[in-house]
Amino acid sequence: MNMILFWTAMAVLFGLIEALTAGLVSLWFIAGSVVAAIAAALHWHWSVQAILFLAVSIAVLVFLRPMLAGRLTKIHPTNADALIGQTAVVTLAVDNVQGVGQVKVAGAIWSAVSADGSVLDPDTPVTVLEIRGVKLVVAKKEEN
Repeated sequence: MNMILFWTAMAVLFGLIEALTAGLVSLWFIAGSVVAAIAAALHWHWSVQAILFLAVSIAVLVFLRPMLAGRLTKIHPTNADALIGQTAVVTLAVDNVQGVGQVKVAGAIWSAVSADGSVLDPDTPVTVLEIRGVKLVVAKKEEN
C-alpha cells in the first residue's frame, strides 16, 4: 500500500473525528499523520514514519493541549448570570417555608427564595445574590 496515501487517509480520518467530537480528541494525530506522510514522500522507511507519527503526535499533545484547552473551555456567563447583583422587586411574597415567591427583574418574572429565610413582602426591593436552578436567591436591598 502506498504509505503517502495511508498517512493522508489517517489525517483525514482524524480530522473527521475531531470535527465530530469538537473536544480536542484527535488534533494531535492529524499533525503526526501529516509529518509521517511527508516522511513517506521522502521514501523513508515505514518504521521511521511510525516513530515520527508518534513523536509529533505526543509533542503536539504535550505542548499545545494546555494552551488550546484553556481557550476552548472557558466558561461563558449566560444571560441569566447578568441578573446577579441586579435590583428586583417582589411581586408575590417570598416565603421559603411556604415555598412561594416571585420577583420581577429585567422585565421578567422569576421564582425566588430569600437568602436569609425572611419573608419578603410585595413591592420590596431586593438584590439578586445568586441563581439556584430556576430560582433567584434574593436579599432585601439595603437602604442608602
